[in-house]
Amino acid sequence: MGAKEDISDVKVLKKIRQVWPKILKEIKARNSSLEMFLRGVEPEKVEDDIVYLKFYYRFHKEMAEVPKNRGVIEEILERELARPVRIKGLMGERTAKEKGGRPTKETKDEVDPAEIFGKIE
Repeated sequence: MGAKEDISDVKVLKKIRQVWPKILKEIKARNSSLEMFLRGVEPEKVEDDIVYLKFYYRFHKEMAEVPKNRGVIEEILERELARPVRIKGLMGERTAKEKGGRPTKETKDEVDPAEIFGKIE
């Protein structure tokens, strides 16, 4: 696609953001644990048929990418958008303001649950 963002992709992202609460509700009806991992996720961008979701915790991203869970997310997104899509997870960092405006410890002090409990496959 190059440096320019496709107008249709921008429209699709806008629609996803508008219906995200509905999508989460449908996911919760099918898999409440998966919905819990997606609560803090932000639809970040769309490129062709790929919907990029921004995660703030690696464990949540890994759980969403388990094939069974990925299938549920993609199926519900496809139904809402009336077109086939795939999801891809991105890691993001929250700003101090997003974390509640409080000063935060350095990122290295935050512990990823996957490091404590191990990666689930």
